[in-house]
Parts: sequence; structure tokens; C-alpha cells
Amino acid sequence: MMQHDEEIKSLIVETGGSSSNIPSPSKLSRLSNVKGKGKGKCTHLWTSSNIKRVLILVLFIGIARNGNKLVSKHVSASNDNAISSKKSSDSSSSNSNSSSSATATTTSIPKLTCPSNIEPSKNDFDFEDETISTFYEKQQKEIKKEFLTLDDVEELKKKNYDGWSGNFYNIKRKKTKWKKKMFSSLKSGDSIFESACGRGFNLLMTVEILKEELGIENLNVYGIEYIESSVKVGNQVLETALEPIGSQIGSPLCRGDATNLFFIPDESFDLVFTGYIDPLEDPLNIQSKLKRELKLEDICNMTDPDDWAKAMLGELDQKAQEDWYAAWVSELVRIAKKGSPIIIEEVSNSLCSSPDDWGGVSQEWWRGAAEKYKWDIDVDSIYMEHVKLKENRYNLFMRKN
Repeated sequence: MMQHDEEIKSLIVETGGSSSNIPSPSKLSRLSNVKGKGKGKCTHLWTSSNIKRVLILVLFIGIARNGNKLVSKHVSASNDNAISSKKSSDSSSSNSNSSSSATATTTSIPKLTCPSNIEPSKNDFDFEDETISTFYEKQQKEIKKEFLTLDDVEELKKKNYDGWSGNFYNIKRKKTKWKKKMFSSLKSGDSIFESACGRGFNLLMTVEILKEELGIENLNVYGIEYIESSVKVGNQVLETALEPIGSQIGSPLCRGDATNLFFIPDESFDLVFTGYIDPLEDPLNIQSKLKRELKLEDICNMTDPDDWAKAMLGELDQKAQEDWYAAWVSELVRIAKKGSPIIIEEVSNSLCSSPDDWGGVSQEWWRGAAEKYKWDIDVDSIYMEHVKLKENRYNLFMRKN
């Protein structure tokens, strides 16, 4: 038994892990026999097949830890960008005279310079034998006009779009109460930003609701989207449809990665939100190791409560998903002005708790995440509400300090 212990500990260290991450086999045997109350549940724990499963798990632990290092680098880079941007801002402020400081409270309208190129996103995964971006690119081919009229936009509103299970008007009816309540801190003339805005319809819907329900207008609208053709259509939709309702694009929509908004300065917008955080389909890249499609039973311990190896693999997979969500939210927090709302709509729960969805995070995760990932938010402002559009999803509101 001790020989197996040492082999596993050695492999964990070689793959970048720590032997403290998992209990020793001999300890597991003792614990399981106690838990089984002498019923022999651990008699064959260390068969050759089980040892093989443990070795595979050890490799995944190494992968997960290496992935966490990458996330740490991203967070560090975001913090460095924030510090650099703040130093630049402080320097500019110190060099300004008293007359310019008197106008500091005037709402500034940021002008963004879109990046010429972005790296492939980690969540641009294979979907029905093609990537998600390719799938959506095909959907845009129906829109062949260079310029859209209001009638064209009206026709698009009648169709399902951006993966929604209803058209613009159906979804607007279901979202009006939430948006009226949670976006109400905005004032006419403020700036609003959506991450992963698709073809711009959620932004347009939000602006319509704010004007119709609260009389808020003259909003400056911004957004980013990963799918290139959606960016093009989104700019056409917003340029055509915002002016008649008294708002405008602050800067053209940019193609960008929601987890790396390096081209947007800190504290730029009066409200930031996203209509949905696209999860990672296979956070640990388990499919390539298994050489087959990932199944729920590979990471979700649904049948044997004593299968600690599968339970641990599921925990590592969920941890990687949480790091992805955190990278996305960290950028939203960074670019929001002090005291501004940060809103996440349509949040999915974890894959094992909601197997019919794409994967996500639990409602209980957020408060701990704020401390863990060092978000500058008021944790007491966190508020969640069940989504009417889809079971097991929820909307989230929080406010930056």
C-alpha cells in the first residue's frame, strides 16, 4: 500500500500539483472502512483499474493547477493595467489647473479604439462539428444589406436571435420588470456598456425600456462582441434604431474578448452588464485526454457517493469554470465607474446541478468570489433574482465601491 502512496505523490509533484491535494490511499482505505461500518466497501479500492483512474485524476490535477496559473497571470495583468491607468490618470490630474478641475464632474464620453486583432477565445469551443463563432457567422448570412433601415430592424426583432428562445418582443416583456428596477440608477446622458452584446438587441431593448418606463434618454451606448459578423450587424442595428428613441452609440461596437478588455480604460461607464456569460464547455480539456466526447458521468458523481476520485475531478472542473467567470466579471468591475451597477443576466448554475444547461456558478459562489478575486464591490449590494426565461438561471446585481 505504501508503494502506491509514494507513486501517486510523485506523479502529483511531477504534474505541478501537491501531494496534499488528495488523501493518501492508505488513509482513504481507513476512512472508507470507518464510513462503511465494517461492510467492506474498501476491500477492492486499490485494484489495477482503480489505480489507473487515480493516475488519470493526478494528470487532471496538474492540468487544473497549470490553468489556475494562467488565470492568475490574467488577473495580475488586469491589475497591472489598472494601476498603470490610474497612475496616468493621477498624473494628468496633478498637472491640470484649478479651472479644469472645476469641470471634473461633467460626464465624460469615452471614445474607444477597437483592437485590430484579438486572440482566439477559450470558450470558442466545438459545437456540432464547428466552433461557436463559425456557427453564429453562418446565422448572419441572412443579413446581406450594407445598411439597415428601421423596417429591416423591425423584421429582425420578429426573429429569434443570438441564441435566445424567443424574439425581441417576447423577451422584452419578460425582462422589463428586472431592467426597470436594476437599471434605474441611470440618468439621461449617462453611458452604458454591454459585454458580449451579440447583434445589439439586448442593448437596444434596455434603452427602449429605460425610456418607456423611466423617461431616461440620451444614453451613450457601448459594447463588445467576439463574433465579427455580429459586431457589424450590431453597429448597423444600433446606428439605425437608437436615434429615433433619443440615444446614440458612444463609440462603434468593437470585436473583443470579454475576459480581456485591455483597450478600455478603468472606470469608463456609468453601468456595465452582460446578457450572458458564455461558459467553458470543457474547462480542463478532458475530452482530449479521454479521446471521446465528455459525458456528465465523467465529472458528475451521480451514482456512487463513495467515488472520491470522480468527485474530486468534478470539483477541479468546476473550479476552472469559476476562474473563467471571474476573469469575465473582473473586467466588468474594472471598467465600471465608482459606485456604478454591475449586472450579470442569465447566470447558469454549475453543470452537475443543472445538467440541461451549459455550466456556470451557484448563487452561493458570488460573495466568496468577491473576496477571492479582489473585486472592488460592495458585497452587501449583491442581489439575485430567478429568471423567468429559463429554469435554473438567475440575474445578479452588485455595485462597485
